[in-house]
Amino acid sequence: MGIEKNIEALERKKLSVLNEHKDGYWAATTYKILMLNQFAYGEIVELKSAMNSEQCYKFGLKRAMNNLEAEMTKYNKVVWGIMNGMEEMFDDIENRITDAVKKDIDILYYSVLSEVEKLGVRNVKSLTRCIMANLFIDSSNATNTASRAAFKELSGYDYDNLEYLRLDGVSRRCIELESLLAENKFMNLNDKQNIVDAYKIFYNKINDNKLIFNNLKV
Repeated sequence: MGIEKNIEALERKKLSVLNEHKDGYWAATTYKILMLNQFAYGEIVELKSAMNSEQCYKFGLKRAMNNLEAEMTKYNKVVWGIMNGMEEMFDDIENRITDAVKKDIDILYYSVLSEVEKLGVRNVKSLTRCIMANLFIDSSNATNTASRAAFKELSGYDYDNLEYLRLDGVSRRCIELESLLAENKFMNLNDKQNIVDAYKIFYNKINDNKLIFNNLKV
């Protein structure tokens, strides 16, 4: 969906304004990426449930799903280890931000679902959940890359402290599973205006630092 290009432009514009408030910028960026990763994790949980419901959690699809879960578990162990003692606070922040964008996520989901239904694949809900997970994963990784590049350009400092939040391994496994679920049917999300519009509305909201900071308040 041209995610990397669009997000890079947004981050450059934002950082030019926030350059004098670097600590606040990185706090917002960190929580934004954490939230996108949590959304991805939530979709992966829903994906496994959908696979069980559609009775496709077996054979090659089961192996691919297990590989995806294993990568997500690696990430979760790292993050929760770093958060040691702050889990309850983050859960509270996560719940508030999720409530703020839930309607937008639902609209995005049903936009993807409506297009997947046209493909003629067997496991429609599983593929939809997998695509949703990939959208959040791509958004997270693209935000991480764009933020680092924008900060380096403006400050001269290569800030790599958010590399631990990257979901590269999760991305590879999710793409593998999506390919299997798609049954050689290809759908270019960029050509689906309903999906593009729904995604933009969601990302513009989660990208708003006011949303992040307002929900960081105890």
